[in-house]
Amino acid sequence: MFRNINDFADHALNEIRDTWPSFLPSVSGSDLLWERIVELDSKPDVGISFNRSCRIIQARDGFLAFNLAREEDWSLLPALLEIESSCQSWGELEISVKRKARRPLLERARLMGLPVSIPGDEDVLGIWLDELFTSDTGLSAYGDLKILDFSSLWAGPLCSHLLLNLGCKVSKIESKDRRDFSGDATPRLSSVLNKDKELCVVDFRDKGELDSLRQIMREADVVIEGSRPRAFKSLGIDRNSIKSLQTETQYQKQLWVSLTAYGRFDRAADWVGFGDDVAACAGLLDRTSSTDYRFVGDAIADPLAGLLSALTITRCFSQNLRGLIDFSLFRAARVALGAVKRPDDTSLAPLKKVRSRC
Repeated sequence: MFRNINDFADHALNEIRDTWPSFLPSVSGSDLLWERIVELDSKPDVGISFNRSCRIIQARDGFLAFNLAREEDWSLLPALLEIESSCQSWGELEISVKRKARRPLLERARLMGLPVSIPGDEDVLGIWLDELFTSDTGLSAYGDLKILDFSSLWAGPLCSHLLLNLGCKVSKIESKDRRDFSGDATPRLSSVLNKDKELCVVDFRDKGELDSLRQIMREADVVIEGSRPRAFKSLGIDRNSIKSLQTETQYQKQLWVSLTAYGRFDRAADWVGFGDDVAACAGLLDRTSSTDYRFVGDAIADPLAGLLSALTITRCFSQNLRGLIDFSLFRAARVALGAVKRPDDTSLAPLKKVRSRC
């Protein structure tokens, strides 16, 4: 057991170093959790996240975490709250939410694709369904691995960044119509995470470009995707579609990493979530009283998922396992929380001075 999440992250990165001692020599695992705050220039308050986009709000019968980082999230609030007027401020949202029962509101938010959760929600099961098998294909060196990274934001790019630093060749795949603009808010972190990756922009509406992409995907050693499963299936680039195009050797050597908010299981596969609201759902929050919640770290489920999924990939290759890893922000938060036993009421992840690479 670990005293806090920082110690847990240090141990996770050191586990990779057990095999590769020179891996990221000037970085600790906990540094990876805190890198973004160098650019955010913000501190959390009671019930408010570091980036200010997620807040814990009192409903009629409990609390909800609202993560409203996208403009379209605010435009959906009148429909969610069943009000005629617009909702343009946190104060207005708090007034409306306080009149509502939280569970029906949560269910409606999920159907609308809004990142909302109940802190420490016991109804969300920690189920992840990895589909792994022992492969006949060995690994000669990480420098021989080709990684296709379809993810955006923080978790997936951090995962492929760590693999790149092990020597893998990483191609970052972006949609022509939906680019990864996370670097607009934190350009220095984005530069660190995506440095030396080959950028490939694909028009997913173009049949020829999709066909070319499928051929590239057939040959990849690792595919990292950060979308809800139905998105890839609708484009015919999901794992089963690619499998139908592969030789047995290609299938045997490929590891597919699905990085979602809550996993691929049942209804949770369609839920939208980001680092702070998912961490809240998993119970990864500090409490100073019965009514005061404090966010643990900066969108902490994101960097935890990036670090732990990279560690899981290295474990799979060391054990010659291939197939599907059903990873998620929720899984990362639950695993980390389950590994911590605090000796007192200190924070689950104490704020630390980061040895910044940004």
